[in-house]
Amino acid sequence: MKRLVSICMLAVSSTAWCDEPLKLDRFLKDVAEQNLNLKANAATADSLAAKAVGINIPPPVVALTQMHDQSGTVNGFEVNQTIPFPTKLSGDHRARKFDTQAGQANLVAIKNEILAQARLAFVSLWLSQERIRSLNDKKAAIEQHLKLSIASARSDSLLRIHVLKAQSDLDLLENEILEAEQTIREKQIQLSEFSRKDPQSFKPTVLEPPLSEVPSIAELSQSPQLEAKRLMLESFNARESQ
Repeated sequence: MKRLVSICMLAVSSTAWCDEPLKLDRFLKDVAEQNLNLKANAATADSLAAKAVGINIPPPVVALTQMHDQSGTVNGFEVNQTIPFPTKLSGDHRARKFDTQAGQANLVAIKNEILAQARLAFVSLWLSQERIRSLNDKKAAIEQHLKLSIASARSDSLLRIHVLKAQSDLDLLENEILEAEQTIREKQIQLSEFSRKDPQSFKPTVLEPPLSEVPSIAELSQSPQLEAKRLMLESFNARESQ
């Protein structure tokens, strides 16, 4: 808790962005529920699932006719319905089912990719926080050293040169801190884009993320990307037979 308070006090002086520390699991949950890219791909998958229901036959065609003869004008209409061969209908139905399954597998793959990118952005923000914390610790140490050196430098010319050098280092360090603060703000905006938050007000402090598990070889061989490609191939084969 002391470490977190230290980060909050030293990180950004212009805005208080550490009111509610953000955990990785909560952030990923928000991304899974609110990310616009995920919502768009979920809508695409739902559309494919809706198209896979029932038999797909061409719509009926209604035509109006008008005939002229010696007795006058006769109006009428006709309805035409095209019914494909049963094998064509079954091939189309199988292809649409494979399209639906491929869409679902692709949605899982996209979700995994977005969550992985969001996790990386979260860790990157935490690393930036740790960096600015260490920079502020270094600044505090130099300032304390300057206070002690200035008191002794009045009668020692060599110490005066040392004080000037320390003050120059302090100025460079303050510029580095400003750059680090800007980096933190950029990464906060990046997190707001993942979780669909208002970038103007979303300025979180993130807690140290837990270690991630390394995926096994079996999990890699059963990836949703490969499954989506396999199902797309099945769909193409079904349409070829159609």
